[in-house]
Amino acid sequence: MFKSVFSKYMAGFILIFVCSFVCFAALVFGYVTEYARDDAIGSVQSATHSTKIMMDAMWQDYFSGYGEESEKEPEYAGFIVEEGANIKAALDGIAKFTSVGIFVVDGEGTVIAATEPKLLEKAAPDGYLVELFGKNELAGGYTSAEKMTVGDLVTEKSYISAVTLSGSGDYHVLSYNLIDSESVLIGELVRSISVSMIVVFLLGVAASYIISYHMITPLKDMSRAAKNFAMGDFDARVRVKGQDEIAELAVAFNNMAQSLSDLEEQRSTFLANVSHDLRTPMTSISGFIDGILDGTIPPENRDHYLNIVSVEIKRLSRLVRTLLDLSRIQCGERKFTMVNFDASEMAMTILFSFEKQIDQKRLNVVFDCEDKMYVLADSDAIHQVLYNLIDNAVKFSYEEGELRVSLKERDKNVLIEVYNEGKGIPAADLPHVFDRFYKADKSRGLDKSGVGLGLFIVKAILQAHGENITVASEEGKNCCFSMTLPKGTAPLMPDGAKRRR
Repeated sequence: MFKSVFSKYMAGFILIFVCSFVCFAALVFGYVTEYARDDAIGSVQSATHSTKIMMDAMWQDYFSGYGEESEKEPEYAGFIVEEGANIKAALDGIAKFTSVGIFVVDGEGTVIAATEPKLLEKAAPDGYLVELFGKNELAGGYTSAEKMTVGDLVTEKSYISAVTLSGSGDYHVLSYNLIDSESVLIGELVRSISVSMIVVFLLGVAASYIISYHMITPLKDMSRAAKNFAMGDFDARVRVKGQDEIAELAVAFNNMAQSLSDLEEQRSTFLANVSHDLRTPMTSISGFIDGILDGTIPPENRDHYLNIVSVEIKRLSRLVRTLLDLSRIQCGERKFTMVNFDASEMAMTILFSFEKQIDQKRLNVVFDCEDKMYVLADSDAIHQVLYNLIDNAVKFSYEEGELRVSLKERDKNVLIEVYNEGKGIPAADLPHVFDRFYKADKSRGLDKSGVGLGLFIVKAILQAHGENITVASEEGKNCCFSMTLPKGTAPLMPDGAKRRR
């Protein structure tokens, strides 16, 4: 089943959003629950403490009002009865600011003052203090760790805080939560998170869609272009937007498409050149042979035309050999035998082989080499390289121009340069001169026999030796090819020691 990258991106984004919100909600839920619990416990503790301070102060004032002439000490029950209205007002004031309920019980557990009138005269269950706090004496004040109820007085579970009033003996103040703040906060939290989650989820999905769309669109364009390439259409290109990795990929893809287009054009040119180079000599050979056989060519002219046939056959042989070299190099089947030999002697010998062409153009030949230059390379391959470079130099030189071959030592290499004054290579063609099937002279005006493989083979041979070749040219003035070869040593024996590469 096909699943697009876009759908995978969207599914991934949605999964990340959901997981993030679940983790966030769980974390916030824990913090809010703990906060609500601490807030609820703090409220009842604060209310109980404030009530105790207030009633202890009122009791002290009440107690002091009796004076020394009083026959009996005041009782706490009397204090509650006489100050009941003031106590009720104080309790209401404290409860208002703490959102708790407060009531006071006597020693028998009967409510004698409360913020809620319905609690008056009701009684707490026997042993309620022990049930709540595990003890009857609460001078220091205690608060339940869990939510609890107190008979008919506190019917909804709540945190309970209690303390014994000073001077009362066994009168106690109890406070409880009127509102379940935990449930309220958690409810608000759930609503807030739900709304936030929906809003952020929708925004996230929209943003993910836009981002994914912009990321996937160039990839779709590349896919369509690649399908066009498979059908032989190399004109398709991908629109480049931005400066991110996708844009870099699009640029690289377009460069590849341009290379394929150029290669296809070069291949077409190559086929046309090869067809021409095969058809022309074969037509000549066929015509001359037929003329000799049917007597059209007189016997006294046969040697002349047979010589032309021989030249054309050699031309065909060179073309086939070039094609075979190309095939062997591309398949990695060509092996090189590395030997020490004198590159200067080889270059001089090749120059002598072009003596006729050099004389015809009246070239000024300069051979710049002070001594023997031994290199470690495959002699046959390097002969092919130098022959090709010098052949091009002679072919494209102006009449009476300079042709210079120089060999110089440079560190661990020997630098070989072939320079000629001539038409040169246009700047636009320089990056492509070593490409397969490429010919700067597309008109075949100067190079009538080449098919655009010579320099490609030259570079392939040098790269197989771990070396390289460069070219510099001024159009209409000169051209110079520079190559390096590993420095060798003079052989001790004529045959020299050989090693396979």
